[in-house]
Amino acid sequence: MLKSILVLSTICALHAQGPLPDTPSLARTVQGLRRAAGPADPLIQEATALLEAGQSGEARRRLAHAQALLNGKTWDAREEWVWSLALRPERFAMDPGLPQTVELAQLYAAPYQATVPLRVRIGVIDSRSDSKLARPVGSAEVPGRDLAAEPLKIQADLAGTVDGPYHLTATVFEGDAPLATMQQNIGVADGIESRYPDVERRLAKITAHDSAKATVRWPFDMARVVNLGIRKLETTDFGLPENGLPTFDFAKELKDSADVLKALESGKDPLVKAKGDHERHYYFEEAREIMPYRVYAPSTWDGKKQLPMIFVLHGNTRDHNFYFDRDGGILGKLAEKHGFLVATTMGYRPNAGYGAGGGRGGPAQRRQGELSEKDAMRTFDLVVQEFNPDRSRIYLFGHSAGGTGGWHIAAKYPDRFAAIALSAFGTQPQNVEWDKLKGKPILVIVGSKDAPRTVETARTMANAVKEKGFETRFLEIPEATHDTIVGLALPTVYEFFSKPAKP
Repeated sequence: MLKSILVLSTICALHAQGPLPDTPSLARTVQGLRRAAGPADPLIQEATALLEAGQSGEARRRLAHAQALLNGKTWDAREEWVWSLALRPERFAMDPGLPQTVELAQLYAAPYQATVPLRVRIGVIDSRSDSKLARPVGSAEVPGRDLAAEPLKIQADLAGTVDGPYHLTATVFEGDAPLATMQQNIGVADGIESRYPDVERRLAKITAHDSAKATVRWPFDMARVVNLGIRKLETTDFGLPENGLPTFDFAKELKDSADVLKALESGKDPLVKAKGDHERHYYFEEAREIMPYRVYAPSTWDGKKQLPMIFVLHGNTRDHNFYFDRDGGILGKLAEKHGFLVATTMGYRPNAGYGAGGGRGGPAQRRQGELSEKDAMRTFDLVVQEFNPDRSRIYLFGHSAGGTGGWHIAAKYPDRFAAIALSAFGTQPQNVEWDKLKGKPILVIVGSKDAPRTVETARTMANAVKEKGFETRFLEIPEATHDTIVGLALPTVYEFFSKPAKP
């Protein structure tokens, strides 16, 4: 119980220092408490059971009650009401030229009769600045009714708000004193709603060019998906970028969309067999979303020669852009130098794992894994179909969760890849279908400063690969960490894949 008190005390500090945590944060808190206190702790058992039963509001009430007691506060009607509050925008991708509505709601019913008037002030904070001051965009008196049953709707005027990522805030005041603050990530982009009908009207006049048309629709589809709550503007759904903010840049994507549409209307497809570095898109029927992928074709390519190709699987918390953007763009620079075609996939979600989970986890986790594998292989097929690489020289590279997924993908689709290079993975020899990998050269990679368990796993797998008679190489780079190993290892990866194909 002492460990759970220490963890809860840490979480309690969040309430004093910033906005109230949301329900997903509470779920992560419970997981942390379980690791610290063990499943036998009654508090953790109760909160976990409530969350697993879908009663996040009641779980929030129980945890907040415990936090108040640990902080020496009185758990009264006022404190219970504060922790019930939730900010719910009608949209998370907002067009500043259109009226926007946000709701002040409650996650559970908790009446509170204030002795002075309650008022809520809505504001926006530019995520790109260091300022913590919100620019007011709306306000309203808070009624004494049950906001769980009937949320308070508030009009937010975003006119004049510059395009970009923002924190939408709602601060409740009791008289002049701030009582509670809530926060949600939003994206503001002029035209993200208003331009869409005209875009569809123009696209209807264009036949074929499915990939380019998916690119045109991409920002509008992401706005739809985000506004429906299917994806959230945070790293769990969009991945950590190499530079900049972990959010979707609606304004940039709108500009790219407009450029591609203009080119299509002039009779040109700027993406088909394009040279250089390009983000691509397609409609993923199973997920009912447009998905991105990225391709690099050397500037010297004549559009006909069959190039060797590397297919790249990213690790957890990353996306299809990460390995192209990191380490000074080394992935694309080496592709240019060695004459390779390179493609990266999103894999549906940053942490979906390419189907390597083996059916483990709950229904949602299994579905993510299945869709991740399908998205990866659909991306692979689209690139192969369009760019027509040398089928005998297509290779697979994956790092971290991409390395773990790489063992699964390579064994399940052995006819697709001539060799594999996998880094810092969690796969053990007994979990590999070695007979399906027969004849494939395998490069195992790890940094000596990675986690000890990861280093030991790589060494064990390297020994297993050698003992089983594969053409193999083990690359352990001194002083390399889990993060730095990719940039340091890529020159060797290209060298390994540049060997002449076997007849």
